[in-house]
Amino acid sequence: MIAYIKGRLEYVDPEEGAAVLETGGVGYQILLSGKDLDLLPAAGEEVRLYTYLQVREDAFVLYGFFTREDRKLFGQL
Repeated sequence: MIAYIKGRLEYVDPEEGAAVLETGGVGYQILLSGKDLDLLPAAGEEVRLYTYLQVREDAFVLYGFFTREDRKLFGQL
């Protein structure tokens, strides 16, 4: 499990509901709720997102949350 990712916000794609964070030279695409997308800082700023990695047969999907409590609730659903 990837507990969180802290890095520089590269860009937000509202159509995909995703943000890309760069950390360690790698850009991670992280899906977020509309509420969390609105909380993101400006591109170039640093942000920490708590994550939930969903492994499926056809994809690895990384979901992001601003709080551990939101991530925990997502996992319970």
